[in-house]
Amino acid sequence: IKPRRRFFLFCLFITPIANATGSSFLTLESVLSSVDRCFPEVLAARYELGQAQGELITAQGKFDPSLKTKTSTAPIGGYVTNYVNSEINVPTLKNGIRMFGGYRIGRGNFPVYYQNYWTNSSGEYRLGMALPLLQGKSIDKARAALFNQREAVNIKVHNIHSKKIEVYRDAIVAYWQWVEAALKLKALQQLLDLAQTRQEAIIKQVQQGDLARVAIAENEQLILQRQQMINQGRMFLEQSAMNLALYSRDKQGKPQIPSLSQIPNQDTFLGFNQTSHEKITNDQIRRHPNLSKINGHYKIAKMQLALARNDLLPNLDAMSYTSKQYGAVGQPLLVPQALRVGLHFYFPIYQREARGRIISTKSELNRLHTQKNYLTDQLKQQAAYLQIALKTFKQQIVVITHELSLAKQVEQAEVERFYQGDSTLFLVNQREQATMQALINQIEVQASLQQTVYLIRYFTIPEKLA
Repeated sequence: IKPRRRFFLFCLFITPIANATGSSFLTLESVLSSVDRCFPEVLAARYELGQAQGELITAQGKFDPSLKTKTSTAPIGGYVTNYVNSEINVPTLKNGIRMFGGYRIGRGNFPVYYQNYWTNSSGEYRLGMALPLLQGKSIDKARAALFNQREAVNIKVHNIHSKKIEVYRDAIVAYWQWVEAALKLKALQQLLDLAQTRQEAIIKQVQQGDLARVAIAENEQLILQRQQMINQGRMFLEQSAMNLALYSRDKQGKPQIPSLSQIPNQDTFLGFNQTSHEKITNDQIRRHPNLSKINGHYKIAKMQLALARNDLLPNLDAMSYTSKQYGAVGQPLLVPQALRVGLHFYFPIYQREARGRIISTKSELNRLHTQKNYLTDQLKQQAAYLQIALKTFKQQIVVITHELSLAKQVEQAEVERFYQGDSTLFLVNQREQATMQALINQIEVQASLQQTVYLIRYFTIPEKLA
């Protein structure tokens, strides 16, 4: 790389990190906000919720009042008649009770076998109710479908939260990999800058006869090696930026590759806070959306079991209604007011359909119970893993920071000895490499620490983002 071009790239990379304000940084919170707003999988989960809400309205429609009207007329013939019968039905959620009311009027000369069509001159009003006494009293298909669909909506809500957690986890990892790659590249650039600055001093010392001419070639070799390291580091940075772009999107939902000016400052965004206490509680584990989804399916299965047991009961329905005729009496038998009561009985002999559903539903409940226990164990293990990682990274930060401080001291002493003629370029390079490795290790642990902190923080969805 030509000196002028190399200096331009170095300034372009370093200056935003050192001088940019916080508002120009790409923060993890803004990435997660982008995920919440327009990440495709999260949007798809929201569309599934909308579909479930539509199906819930369909299930509620089973309890809509209905009105039906039947008319017949015979204007020509031996029996000239007109007949109108209207009825409104109102299903209820209370014990399967159905309310109904209606009005009918029959005018004309009905034959004997249609005497039930006759009414007084102003017609007949009626009001009644039908109720199940055994099967269908506590639950029936319509009420079970409504309950199940309500629970299905809750499951879809938990599925959105579950999908957010899954994508958040990937976005957190991608973000800190990008930050780590950027800070490593900055460190490698500083290492290269050391060798380039030293090259000028070596040339002067060679010209003065203080160093052998081979030192120029040896240091040039170090420059080339470090340039290769920078090329590789730049490749990792570009790849991590492209990966992060999947989660960092614009208002139209298009991936946006973050620029160099958006790289956060190490001291600002990777600072180690000894007082931070991130912890996953048992309550958070119990409220995890994946467990909530299983709980929802368990409630649906229990409702299906209750419905199957309901179908074992005999079908015994009662109906009663009162009616009253108004107007002049058209026939002697049409009394002004009447009360009717009736029963309907139906009972399947073998009941194999209901018994088979009971067996299969019990197996489903056992499966869900086992799955819930296993998932709970997994979540507890994940929480414990993150807590162990957090504790370990905090300890490593202390050790590595001290190691880096010592490495810098040894490097500085070796450089001074080199310019005094008491050391070799080989040893200087070894000290610089040791310092660089300690710095890279610090960056890796700092990024891993922050990554772990955010993974714990978004182990479940915070209430403000739910």
